[in-house]
Parts: sequence; C-alpha cells; structure tokens
Amino acid sequence: MSNDSNQEAAEDLSSNFEKKYQQVLRRLDDLYHGRLLDDDAFPVAAFCLIAQNAVFTDLKSYDVKSRAFKADIKFAEAEAYKTLKSSKTDKKMTETELAQMIAIDPGVKAAIQKHIEAETEYKHLQNIQNLLKEAHLTFRSIKKGTNGS
Repeated sequence: MSNDSNQEAAEDLSSNFEKKYQQVLRRLDDLYHGRLLDDDAFPVAAFCLIAQNAVFTDLKSYDVKSRAFKADIKFAEAEAYKTLKSSKTDKKMTETELAQMIAIDPGVKAAIQKHIEAETEYKHLQNIQNLLKEAHLTFRSIKKGTNGS
C-alpha cells in the first residue's frame, strides 16, 4: 500500500463520525432485537472504537470553538464597556447600570449565543463518545461471555 493510500485510509477512519455512529446504533438495535450473532460481536466492538476515533476530531474542533467564543465574550464585553464609558450622556452610569447595559449589548449577546451553541455541540459529542464507549464494552463482553472467559 502506498503512503497516499495509507493516508486516505487513516483519514477515512477519522472522518464521517455521524455515519459510523448511525451504524453503531443499528448494531445496537440488532442486539436489542436478537439479530446479532455472537461471532459479529468482536468486529462490532472494534468498529465502535473506530467510531470513537472519528468523534475525537469533531470533539476537538468544538472544544476549540467553545474556548474561542468564550474569549470573544470577554472581548465583546470590553468593547461594550469602552463604548458605554466613552459615550456622552447627561448622567453618569453606576457600575451596576453599566454591567446591565453590557449584558444586553447585541455584540455581547451574539458572542454568548455562539459560545452556548459550541458548548452544546461539544457536550452532545461527549455524550455520543460515551455511548460509543459503552457500546464497545457491551459488544466486547458478548464475545467474551460466549467463550467462557
């Protein structure tokens, strides 16, 4: 196998997590309905690990996005603070009023929303990763159970 072929095979193992996840769910459904043969358990357990590997890439991406959006919130708050402090008003705002105005600033709200969405997707992917881990252990134990191990 050439280096390019090896690279493509490795990339395939690390991509398309949604497709792999759906395949694992189908195999769990087969198990639930008694349609899974014991001899299929080890290959399915191995496939669960491949699916977990595919999730890691997206988990990393959403972790980075979440952290970046969290930093964007601080930046947006600083911008809003600067704008509000330098605005010409007849009345000087208290720090509490200033904090409330910053909280409702459109830029701050948009940054918070982006952070929430990235964090939600990250947690969703963590849940999928946990399910794949449990599925791996379940399928692995099926085969072990039939060997008397």
